[in-house]
Amino acid sequence: LRILVDQKGRIWMISSNSGLTLLDPGGETFYDYKNDPLIPNTLLSNQNISIFQSRDGVIWIGTGGYGLSYFHPDENLFFTVYPFLSANQDFTDTWCRAVCDDEEGRMYLATGKGLAQYDQHWKLLKTFSNEVDQKPILHSNSSRSLLRDTDGNIWIGTARGLNRYHPKTGIIDFFNPEDGMPLNFFWMMAMDDHGDVWFGSATGLYKYIRGENRFDNLRNDPVLAPYAPQNIQAIYAGKHNQLWIGMMDVGLVQYDVDRREVKLLTMKDSLISDTRFSSFAEDEDGLLWFGSEEGLVAYNVKENRSRFFDGGDGLPSNRTNSLMVDSLNRLW
Repeated sequence: LRILVDQKGRIWMISSNSGLTLLDPGGETFYDYKNDPLIPNTLLSNQNISIFQSRDGVIWIGTGGYGLSYFHPDENLFFTVYPFLSANQDFTDTWCRAVCDDEEGRMYLATGKGLAQYDQHWKLLKTFSNEVDQKPILHSNSSRSLLRDTDGNIWIGTARGLNRYHPKTGIIDFFNPEDGMPLNFFWMMAMDDHGDVWFGSATGLYKYIRGENRFDNLRNDPVLAPYAPQNIQAIYAGKHNQLWIGMMDVGLVQYDVDRREVKLLTMKDSLISDTRFSSFAEDEDGLLWFGSEEGLVAYNVKENRSRFFDGGDGLPSNRTNSLMVDSLNRLW
């Protein structure tokens, strides 16, 4: 057994085959950290022979021939949440498709088997899942997209329809064809600068007009009508109230919400690499980044030209599932 007291007085322990153990500051609870080949960012091995903390606070753990593990106990770059331990039932899986927060800072994770609600410290508070022979909580347990609107409500796009959750009251709305919304797959959602919510579904583009409390299927819209019936798998609200609408097998539409102007980007014009869009991001240089099944695209809006990235440029895979630009203008 080897023991390390770190710079904040926490006690860490390793032994020949037990992984890493932390004794909490109160001295009453032990936390075990072990290698799991099915979970990324765990210990390299449970067989550890040395432990050391450097002056920058990083803890280094030497193994018996497997390599070296290291982490910062206060500033770890990655933190993983596995929502299979439920607050009220064991239902959720680890396929998280979307995430958002509410006005109280609670987090919502959309999974293949329902919705999970966490507090600010990632303690699971509640789960939303349909049960056999019980009144439905959602249109479908298969939750795909989430969005918090300007009123603080959480929109939930599922594989069989659209729901809206009111965190203050706990009420969940069900929208049906009578409301102007189909019972099908809702891929993505976005909110424009006016607070209206746009929905991309397997049967087309829809809009919730907040001021009128109604939905519009846009089939009669003088500008968007040609695109409204398409399979809208992706939608993104960018800067300057620009809406980006990805249509399967068609292309990508840039829609200026205020000016009501559209522009279509296609593979034929060498502006996109695929029509199966998965994610979008916009950096401080004005570049729009598109993720798809066939690589990453950086689109220069002002110059109307694109640059393409794939495995040959260092990407681990051509498939890009999620994008984000951080505060340092770095693309993740």
